[in-house]
Amino acid sequence: MWEGEGHTSAKYIWRLDDISPGMDWGKFWTCMELFKTHKVKPLLGIVPDNKDHKLDIQAPHPGFWDIMRGLGKENLVEYAQHGYQHLYETNSSGLFGKYGIKAQSEFAGLSYEKQYSKLKLGLDILQRERVNTRVWMAPSHSFDKITIKALRDLGFLAITDGFGLYPTTIENLVFVPQQVWRPRVFPFGFITICLHPNTLDVCQITEISDFLKMGLSNISFSEAINYRMKITDIPVNSLFKIIYRGARTLKKYI
Repeated sequence: MWEGEGHTSAKYIWRLDDISPGMDWGKFWTCMELFKTHKVKPLLGIVPDNKDHKLDIQAPHPGFWDIMRGLGKENLVEYAQHGYQHLYETNSSGLFGKYGIKAQSEFAGLSYEKQYSKLKLGLDILQRERVNTRVWMAPSHSFDKITIKALRDLGFLAITDGFGLYPTTIENLVFVPQQVWRPRVFPFGFITICLHPNTLDVCQITEISDFLKMGLSNISFSEAINYRMKITDIPVNSLFKIIYRGARTLKKYI
């Protein structure tokens, strides 16, 4: 039994990062079968024009966009724009720099004009391929205030990232926090589990399967962004931020 099982009101959102034509398709389909079996709709972070060869585990699938569109038509997934080309141009960690995230970014530290251009180029590709989304997912979790302004100006509605336990609205964008990179039982809150199919091993896939079998409350990203924090959520949300930031800073130095 997982610690905390049976005593949780938390809601879980699942996101899959680095979705691109050359990803590890075997692991991707394994994840998708698990989600389909348990009626979970994950958020796919699609790299519009991948140039990061570290993400190319196999030869690019020629039917990539057809597959992505098909999953959406079957209502099995939701989409997020995951950067543009997944190439890191700066050594900035943006808004998360002091919390131990690796210092690399495709966007943070660049001018508004350059960030806007890259974001729009990526968005244009997704729209051309009829994979429509207004959700943003930053490579390496790294972006800055300029990124937020450019996203807002391009009509994005939400970002999957940030600290806390509950979705919050900042600069007219909904931030759905992302806390963990493997399944963990929480007593309450909206918990985003970030998975990278390319790097999953057999033990991790088994862990995901066992977690899904628990029958906890798994929701889509769209459901999460409709939540509005209650007054009673604010103290625990603030306390969690302090503890979480402290833990990440400590981990950095350890």
